[in-house]
Amino acid sequence: MIGKIKEDVKNHEDFVNIIVGGFQRRAGRSLENMVAGTLRYALDRGDITSDNLKLREKVKDTRGMLGKKDREYEYDILLSKGKDIVFEIKSCPDKEDIERFADKCELIIKEKCPDKNKIEKVLVTLDKSSEVVETCAENDIILV
Repeated sequence: MIGKIKEDVKNHEDFVNIIVGGFQRRAGRSLENMVAGTLRYALDRGDITSDNLKLREKVKDTRGMLGKKDREYEYDILLSKGKDIVFEIKSCPDKEDIERFADKCELIIKEKCPDKNKIEKVLVTLDKSSEVVETCAENDIILV
């Protein structure tokens, strides 16, 4: 009897995971399309599509530039024929968030893309306070 109950629970769990996984994939794809559309519009770049997006990429800090040596950091990048765009989405960034993003971009350039001229740094935010605008300008980050 208990074995049958466990099997039924497992079957229901598998079914729910399939349904939820489908929702997550669709929601994730919708989010990717939204981000691509936002960047396409804000940067006036018609070449930006969700197919160009690479979310949650990893870069290893082999030199210990940002913290512990060999620690991995996530980043989002938009690949294009011209400059690749490393971007961060923050609803309400503070100065430290922006500086951390700039540092992460420098790590990406050193580890993944030695030609610094091929990378643009973009911060997408709803909060464009004077501190945010100033800190982005100081770090050569495009504010969207």
